[in-house]
Amino acid sequence: MGAASRRRIQAGGPTSTHRSSLSLAGLDTLRQMKGESQAWRCGWCIEVTPLQLEHAVNRSQGGGDTWDNTWMCCPDCHRLKDRPFEAGRLLTIPLGNGLIDLLWVVGPNKYNYEIVRRKVVGRAPTPEERVILEALV
Repeated sequence: MGAASRRRIQAGGPTSTHRSSLSLAGLDTLRQMKGESQAWRCGWCIEVTPLQLEHAVNRSQGGGDTWDNTWMCCPDCHRLKDRPFEAGRLLTIPLGNGLIDLLWVVGPNKYNYEIVRRKVVGRAPTPEERVILEALV
């Protein structure tokens, strides 16, 4: 994390000025809402373990802290996003309206792979959740 982000967080503000970003309190609220929406189960393996808020498009690649770009997963499934393609890798694609397309792929590289398994997780936020989300921004 950069010094500018750290200063914004310490001041109670967002972590970024170039993409949708929430304060730490806002992230806690989003994490709680997403966890409840997924019945506190990992979106990929459906295990009931300690979960973390995961970004479909990584923040370092321009993904924001939004309902449409986040899902809950366990640490083991989070690590699947960084595996080599030859060993099998989990790709995450935001579809909009709270849905995330999870793809288990195998192949020689990111341009040439086969989809082995596909799962769509998530749901649209309820009207009550929309009000809370709008207040977080």
